[in-house]
Formats: sequence, structure tokens, C-alpha cells
Amino acid sequence: MYSGIRRQLPALRGLSPRYFNLVGARPSGLWGEEPRGTPDNLMPYVARVAAGQPDRLSVFGDDCPTAGGTGARDYIHAMDLGEGHCAALAHLGGESGMRTFNLGTGTGTSVLQLIAALEAAGGRDVPYRITARRPGDVATLVTDPAAAATG
Repeated sequence: MYSGIRRQLPALRGLSPRYFNLVGARPSGLWGEEPRGTPDNLMPYVARVAAGQPDRLSVFGDDCPTAGGTGARDYIHAMDLGEGHCAALAHLGGESGMRTFNLGTGTGTSVLQLIAALEAAGGRDVPYRITARRPGDVATLVTDPAAAATG
């Protein structure tokens, strides 16, 4: 389908940025990471546990080949993601075609590393318990940001 559209619109340009784990907020606090209901993402959930609601975090598995044995993911801050989108649009220029690229660090942060960082930043303990790893959970999931870095 894309090739047919491209023949009809040869100057068509497009970008497809990919990222996995968005975290963080604007420094102004105008928007951030305070979802309604139970968070689906780890970072706001850990922050709520640090505040005592709920009283403990379940960490799924400690048998991964990562720091502390817990799953590792590539997290990207919301402000960095915004800068990445702006840089991509500036790079788009006059070239036609579709470009896909990954935005991230290329480095995994394990659940226990994330907990330790939040404890250090917030000065509060984050109570947790290790539970069984969930079926289908992968040990590490990180991006390869090379295409974004090279333009």
C-alpha cells in the first residue's frame, strides 16, 4: 500500500519515532506522571508506593541476567522525548520517504535500580516483595538509538 501511495505522492514525507517506557514530567509541573486510577507503568506506581498508597510493590521475578536479577527496560524522560521529536522534524527536511527511528538510551534500568533511584531522590523507602515472574516477561528490553543518533 505504501508503495502505491508513494507513486501517487512522490514528495510524501513521514517519520515514525518509537520509544518504549516514557517517564517523568515537565519541571513546571503543568503535566506529569499522575495517572487516574491504578497506573499501568512502573514509575508512577513506584512513586505511589513511596507515598504509602499502596503499601508495597510486587516485583515480578529476580532471576533475570540483570542488576539485581529484575527486569530491565529502556526509560526515556518526557522532556527528552519532546526534544527527540523536534530534532526529527528538523531533520526531515526535503527528503521524501518514511523514516523510522528509536528514541531511548540503549541502556536498561532494572526494577531494583529504579526503586533505588526513587528512594535516593525522594528520601523514602519503597517497600517491595519479590514474586514470581509473569509468563512472557522478557529479562531486558532496550532500544537501539543508533539511527536517531546518526540522523
